Amino acid sequence: MSSLEIIEAAGTITGIICVWLFIRQNVWAWPVAVVSAALFGVVFLDAGLYSNMGLQAFYIGLAFYCWHQWRRGGPKQAGVKVQHLIRRQGAVLGMLVLLTTTILVAMLVFITRGAPITPETMAAFIASEHARSLDALATAMSLAGTWMQANKILENWLLWIVTDIILAGVFFSQGLYFTTALYMLYLVMASLGYQAWRKDLR
Repeated sequence: MSSLEIIEAAGTITGIICVWLFIRQNVWAWPVAVVSAALFGVVFLDAGLYSNMGLQAFYIGLAFYCWHQWRRGGPKQAGVKVQHLIRRQGAVLGMLVLLTTTILVAMLVFITRGAPITPETMAAFIASEHARSLDALATAMSLAGTWMQANKILENWLLWIVTDIILAGVFFSQGLYFTTALYMLYLVMASLGYQAWRKDLR
């Protein structure tokens, strides 16, 4: 087993522990998330999935905000409670996902091709670089999902289910089989998380 495969396996193990802690609403999920994100940042850098690599770096910084929200967030500073997504929040998050995806694709066009950023060059990139384009979309969705998770919005699990399906396909196409297996497991765990949080909300 190569050193990169060891790192990927370690990221897989910590990722599973992290999601299990999320399902249980255990605040220690966030420190574990930092470790997992750092490991996968190395893996995605090697695979050329730059959007997801950048996402891992962002996760590390965001995890400290999320940790605070779970410990001291909410109106009484007693930690946030499970809640439903408000329609207005959903509309704003949807627009932000589209905007973030567009920005990421534009950055990839410039970085990987050195081409001017136009609708034509972006469309050509999306048509020829399916994995990186889907990676950009999933990255934007993951950012929205993490914010929702930080505020214990129940529907974050539904967004993660869609994101996990997309990313499992991307990682499989790049030969990242440990990571593919992890995201398939995440898919199952997200379904369990939705059921557990919905029960808690009731």
